[in-house]
Amino acid sequence: NNTVYAKIFESETYQLGRFSFDKEGEYDVILTSQNGCDSLVHLVLGVYKVFIPNALSPNGDGFNDVFTIFSGNDVEEVLNLEVYDRWGNRVYRQGGLPANDLQAGWDGTYRGKPASLGVYTWKATIIFDDGKE
Repeated sequence: NNTVYAKIFESETYQLGRFSFDKEGEYDVILTSQNGCDSLVHLVLGVYKVFIPNALSPNGDGFNDVFTIFSGNDVEEVLNLEVYDRWGNRVYRQGGLPANDLQAGWDGTYRGKPASLGVYTWKATIIFDDGKE
């Protein structure tokens, strides 16, 4: 009889033996070894609570003025956040950002001037409360 604690991202699945789980919850699973022995496993499955906006409008109205990482209590730290323009040029890089801080993140500027309208990509390295990166 074992208890397993695990977390996944939305749209991911957690595999335990021949069973797959994709929703947060608690599950009891009976696994059978190659020798025919049964084991009862209690799975406590959580889902990382992370939201990353897909739009930025840095016009000072208080809505989507800064591009940053939002989360529940799952995120310990945003180790690194980078933003790139459509040609692959890095327009923003910052480390050690706290999650959910409306003042911390990319404000839509590049070299002190408003960045051009367009499509940007981002890359983040995040440390979660369970130590995973």
